[in-house]
Amino acid sequence: EDVRRLTWAMVKWDTHCWVIQRHKTKGTRKDKKPRVVPMVEEVETLLNERRGRAGNPAGNHHVFLNDAGQPWDAD
Repeated sequence: EDVRRLTWAMVKWDTHCWVIQRHKTKGTRKDKKPRVVPMVEEVETLLNERRGRAGNPAGNHHVFLNDAGQPWDAD
């Protein structure tokens, strides 16, 4: 679910990770810290290529879109 909601603003190129403020486990944790997902080099390369093909979209745009150009939904 977190990957489906990933936006470009959550991708932190300088620290090679994704920072997800709102995530599924946040409700069960007492400290409410963001979820930090490290990016391996291969994933970072693929996302960078995807960003270039998308024309360097704004930070609030979703990384993964369906065939209709919309963010993926739960179905």
